[in-house]
Amino acid sequence: MTGLNALRSPPSFLQSRLQELPHRDVLDAEEAWWKGEGIAISDAIDRAGTPWLRMFDRLGKRVDEILYPREYQTILRRGYRSGVVWRALEEKSLIPAYLLIYNLSFHDPGICCPYTVSLGTAVPLAKYGSAELQARFLPQLSRKDDSVWQGATWMTEIKGGSDLGAAVETIARPSGDSWLLTGEKYFTSNAGAELAVVAARPEGAAASVRGLALFLVPRYRKDGELNYFIRRLKDKIATRSVPTGE
Repeated sequence: MTGLNALRSPPSFLQSRLQELPHRDVLDAEEAWWKGEGIAISDAIDRAGTPWLRMFDRLGKRVDEILYPREYQTILRRGYRSGVVWRALEEKSLIPAYLLIYNLSFHDPGICCPYTVSLGTAVPLAKYGSAELQARFLPQLSRKDDSVWQGATWMTEIKGGSDLGAAVETIARPSGDSWLLTGEKYFTSNAGAELAVVAARPEGAAASVRGLALFLVPRYRKDGELNYFIRRLKDKIATRSVPTGE
């Protein structure tokens, strides 16, 4: 496939630019599925499938559960099974994940936001996390089936997100063998993720970007209670299928 025709097929375009294209069979299979089923699902979700927040259960307990159209899970979980996260960890390379995300974003850019922030959770954990944290969380993030955990990277606060040194006011205080984070994140993509990387400032640290640290925040504490609360989901004009909250 050459010329303009190659632009209509992400795997063909990538092949025309690269001497070798890893996982071409996986990319071709994903492209065929999206053309046959995925695009119609994506279009329907974009028109009317915005997720919504269920703050309390029927007994009045705070649950902050994000509800999705059933079809959204079909396309979301497929990408995780294909390897947007586990291939990067297993092969110790970001190239397979980048190829898959490029391929998938051609058909639905919004669905790739959860993949990107999940990757942005798993890879730093694998690179910088302690052995204890890696043993606790990496297996869930690298699963190859629908039980895989999703990640998120939450930095932005109400004053803005480009200058983290000036904008982040969330404070982290030691609490036993962990930390207690107090603050609010204003634009949290993939709200409801099982695990988030969160920027906070240890109490007494410098009031600049060098005073910030990153913390892993699971959705649930060890006692099963919620570890963070969602005030609301944002009303957006684009990537509406991605739950972004406060």
